[in-house]
Amino acid sequence: LQIIADCKHFFKQHQEVYLEIFKISSVIPELGGLIKNLQAKFDDHGQVRDSASVELAKIRKSLHTEQLRVKRLMDQLFRHAADQGWVPEGVSAAIRNGRLVIPVLAEHKRKIKGFVVDESATGQTIYLEPAEVLEANNEIRDLQHAERREVIKILKELTSLVRIHLHELYPSFHFLGVIDFTLAKAKFSIDIQAEMQAGYFFDNPSA
Repeated sequence: LQIIADCKHFFKQHQEVYLEIFKISSVIPELGGLIKNLQAKFDDHGQVRDSASVELAKIRKSLHTEQLRVKRLMDQLFRHAADQGWVPEGVSAAIRNGRLVIPVLAEHKRKIKGFVVDESATGQTIYLEPAEVLEANNEIRDLQHAERREVIKILKELTSLVRIHLHELYPSFHFLGVIDFTLAKAKFSIDIQAEMQAGYFFDNPSA
């Protein structure tokens, strides 16, 4: 949509040079309001912005705070386990089945109070969720589900907004196709060093 708006602006600024294309572009509806609405909801990477809704901003702030708290706690617990020699060498805290866990050597699994979430293929390493972070991990999962529900709600609202503009979008995208095709023909003409011969097909109908 932004490209279409930019094209319209360009041909308006250069209508003396590209008169025929300007005539086509001049009948394309202005979509500035819709573009502004969409840009307010999405960032440059196509992700829904925190500011897309008050509720989403609140959820993501809580989620970020909770994740930082759990990370600090996990780092503390992991360092203690590592100092005691309960974890394999060269490992760090990990995520298994969406839960923050500590990789623990199987023979030491009883030394940390927590819940076994997973184990390695050999069974020598146990992925343990410390009891201290269980509630926080549950809160994070709840917030992630709430975030997903809010994002879906926002996308549904935007879909309804776009649907209202369908009658304007169809000719707009057709216009973009015309521009694309025209540019392709121009580039091909340059590549083969073609020359325009006005009335050629009318003068030579068999050609």
